[in-house]
Amino acid sequence: MRTENKGYRIIVNMHRLGPMGKSIIVLLSTGVVLTSPMGGVALARILLKELEKKSREGNHPGYKNEEGRVRASLYRLKRRGFIEEKVAQDGSVAISLSERGRMAFPLGIRTDLTSFRVSRGEKWDGVWRFVMFDVPEENRFARNVLRDKIKRAGFFQIQQSIWVYPYACTKEIEDLADFLGIPQCVLVFEGKVSREERLKEFFLKKGYRLD
Repeated sequence: MRTENKGYRIIVNMHRLGPMGKSIIVLLSTGVVLTSPMGGVALARILLKELEKKSREGNHPGYKNEEGRVRASLYRLKRRGFIEEKVAQDGSVAISLSERGRMAFPLGIRTDLTSFRVSRGEKWDGVWRFVMFDVPEENRFARNVLRDKIKRAGFFQIQQSIWVYPYACTKEIEDLADFLGIPQCVLVFEGKVSREERLKEFFLKKGYRLD
């Protein structure tokens, strides 16, 4: 008898939603609940404004004149069970991530992106971990989220898309890239640095042990 991994099936479906669908899921995964007093018709417009705000935070153009795509993506997400819609007695409509949507996250990310963490090792092995990414403009929202999470996790930025961390982080970064739908755009590798004084100074100030 054939058995299927439900979590894997959901993640595979996520990759079929396209950049806009994944952008909406990522936005809702941060705990955002969008409400419209004017009903479902205005939700796409409100959601579009939230996506544009997030894109501006990453210094990118945003989603201008894409209300139609947002509305179509909302329909697909609702039909496939990734988001749930609740209608109040006054006619207002609220959307949020459903249980199925939360299950789409890999183990390392758990139920939402706000829980994303990279552990600190008890003892540094003298090896640096490098994270490089080259994400196309059509996936700019995922790129912004990836950059934001890496930065908040305490990585040191060498160049615009090259970051360094002293402890093992391959699984966490790959899980994050998988969820965002950009695994082919992210590379994690290890190596030594000949002139590492600046790196050590950065992490020592943050309380990391590098002895």
